[in-house]
Amino acid sequence: MTKVGRLFEEEKIAYAKEEKTKDRKDTAYDMMMDGKPINEVRKYSKLPDEDLASVLREMPIEIQANYKMPNV
Repeated sequence: MTKVGRLFEEEKIAYAKEEKTKDRKDTAYDMMMDGKPINEVRKYSKLPDEDLASVLREMPIEIQANYKMPNV
């Protein structure tokens, strides 16, 4: 494979991973807005605690108060 081809493939893989993470964050956001328990959000979104904490920081303060996340 040529160098350009390899770079193109790497970009496609990076983009796919980015989109997958975005979709998982959207799932976590929707579940938290629905009041689902954090363990359930973790299980179905498959996000690490750092990403869950970043999603939580984007939520309204009323929703944030319902969740206890480790300091990440």
